[in-house]
Amino acid sequence: MPALREKTVYGMNTEAYAADPSKSDVYEFRYKLVDLNDLVASHDANLQPNDKYPQELQPRLRDRAASKTQVENIARNLNAKALLHDTGFIDTGPMIVGSDNVVESGNGRVLGLRLATSDYPQRYRLYKTMLENQAEKYGLSESDVEGMDSPVLVRERVTKVDRVDFARAANVGAVMGMSPYEQAVTDAKKLKAGIISQLEVGEEQTIDQAIRSKANDHIVKHFVTNVPENERATIADAKGQVNIQGMNRLKLALFTKTYSGESGQRLARIFGESADPQIKAIENAMFQSLPDMAKAESLIDAGDREKELSIAPDLAEVIDTYAGIKTSGITVKDYLAQSAMFEERLSSLQKDLLAHLDDIARRPKPMREFMREVAQGIIEAPAKGQSSMLGFEPITKEKLLYGNINRQRTELGKPPLKVTTGAAVSKGLEKPDSGRTESTKGMEREVGAGDKKGTGSRPELMAHTSVQTGLAGMGKESAQVKMLEEFGTALSQGGKKETLIDVEAKKRKEAAKPLPGQTSFEEPPAPQAKNSQPKKVKQPSTTKSSNVSVSDLQRIHNERSPQSRAMDEGQPHKVTVNSTSEMVRAWMRD
Repeated sequence: MPALREKTVYGMNTEAYAADPSKSDVYEFRYKLVDLNDLVASHDANLQPNDKYPQELQPRLRDRAASKTQVENIARNLNAKALLHDTGFIDTGPMIVGSDNVVESGNGRVLGLRLATSDYPQRYRLYKTMLENQAEKYGLSESDVEGMDSPVLVRERVTKVDRVDFARAANVGAVMGMSPYEQAVTDAKKLKAGIISQLEVGEEQTIDQAIRSKANDHIVKHFVTNVPENERATIADAKGQVNIQGMNRLKLALFTKTYSGESGQRLARIFGESADPQIKAIENAMFQSLPDMAKAESLIDAGDREKELSIAPDLAEVIDTYAGIKTSGITVKDYLAQSAMFEERLSSLQKDLLAHLDDIARRPKPMREFMREVAQGIIEAPAKGQSSMLGFEPITKEKLLYGNINRQRTELGKPPLKVTTGAAVSKGLEKPDSGRTESTKGMEREVGAGDKKGTGSRPELMAHTSVQTGLAGMGKESAQVKMLEEFGTALSQGGKKETLIDVEAKKRKEAAKPLPGQTSFEEPPAPQAKNSQPKKVKQPSTTKSSNVSVSDLQRIHNERSPQSRAMDEGQPHKVTVNSTSEMVRAWMRD
């Protein structure tokens, strides 16, 4: 094994570009093999500042908890290829030093390598082995690497520069920075589903106070854990606690997780830009209602509640308008009076919502309760499609908002507002069967009995009565819809829609007509005049003509069902069934 020597070995020249892709600066370097301990880094192994290092070159505070985590992560997961591959940029690849071995770019990488030599020696051995194998690539030899105890590859800057400006440029990432909302969207995707519903916000707490409370430590920890390690220095303080910047990122992530899409973006922008106390009051109320609203919006997003129930688009439009009004210096009352003379920006509902928010903006409790009550209304609404299926009048966003607005207006001593737009139109359906005992009394009754209007002997009216009895509590339209679903579609004749009840009544009327020669169903054929010849009726050759006797008529009558005989005779008949559809079938069986 060659004797160890403490010296610097130079390789070939190379060049690299600034980290900022918008700049065309090119810098010249030369590869250099140097012992790790000969480098002058900004901090020592304990992350204490190095007195020999010019601190103006180090923009980062390496004593922060996040920096400790970053150095530990580099050492534990030392990536030899990332430290040896020349990317052609000054912020990545082999570290950059000056002629005095002062590190100008890559202090974290140097500290990570030093920690690896002591705590993760196997990771450093992999680095040294790869350096030996690729030595010729840098104009070095394998023996040069073997001749040092702790060799590292660096790039020594040749181009003369302002050292402070160069060090600052080398620490600017090449990735374009994201806007606060873009960052919030990215952070929100990393939050697990249901985490917001666990957020605890006290009655008198602001969202900042709630996040810092012990009850929500698990949410803060979950958020910080999902932030990339190289970014944690920007969101955590020296003790590892979330700082002001981290607080703002977490708040926006929680908000964006709840209010997604364009509406959420507009709201996040408004709250991020406005310093008006009333806008901040609305913001705080929305944050306090996040657990409830998150559950409501998630039900809408999952398709379990009607999409039209979401109030996020209306809130975005109203609060955006409200922020503009506050900036302009006019009152909401004046704005609403003037808006009638120009193109309408807000719907009638949004105007009423704007006026109400202005009324309660200075009252934190009503504002908070309003948001929570609306969210609860969405949560408690019937699942998507259930209202129409069960015959209920659907819950609409208008009813939900106006209900809560008018409740609070009453508490404030103001008259209630009228629903002015988007209100559901009643179809006049009767209240659905509630399932109580009294609603089932009509399931067993005598059809036609005790008819005060004289319908007892009229089959078509009795039939209609029996259907109404069987479909008690469903309402006329719902009953007819159910019959059409069970028995087919109605006929259409002469422009008048004919229901199955009408069709069946017509059949019964035809069946009740006297046979040829009869004047009534019960009477025998009338006798012929003495001198008159019976009128011959042409019969098919295979059938002999014959008179219909009273016994034949009685036999035909007896073969009819009890229900039909009762209707023929105008007598009540008791029908017992187990369901609405069975009652209809019992009547229509013949």
